[in-house]
Amino acid sequence: MPTELEEQRQRHSRQLCESKRELEEQRQLYDGQLCDSKRELRQQRESHEKQLNDAKGELAEQQSSSEHTREKLNERLGFLGLQDPDPSRQFLKGDLTFVVQGDGEDAIYAHRFILAGKSPVFYRMFDSVIRSLGIFFQFQLVN
Repeated sequence: MPTELEEQRQRHSRQLCESKRELEEQRQLYDGQLCDSKRELRQQRESHEKQLNDAKGELAEQQSSSEHTREKLNERLGFLGLQDPDPSRQFLKGDLTFVVQGDGEDAIYAHRFILAGKSPVFYRMFDSVIRSLGIFFQFQLVN
């Protein structure tokens, strides 16, 4: 006949076996959850990498497009170059100067782009064909 001490030992042994089994089941459950989480993280990383690569491609296309646009604008508006040696006033002066002689000598600054946009005469005068031939105009106003 088992003694009370042996019964407690057997009961504790069964409880220990049950606890070990429960811990093993929980470990397996957590391992499965960990594998699932790792798989989800890997899928998210791959998705984000794809989105990043797509965004990089779009950015490269936009930069290329904006470079092309910048080059075209520089080509079209290159004649607006300013020649004032004082850089703080360059935005005020144009690429064309009318010198008015009278009591004092005054200069009137203008942009060919604006004149060409407002006057068909100036437009033809500053047309790219004439500019490409290297023809420059000197105006003299008479009172």
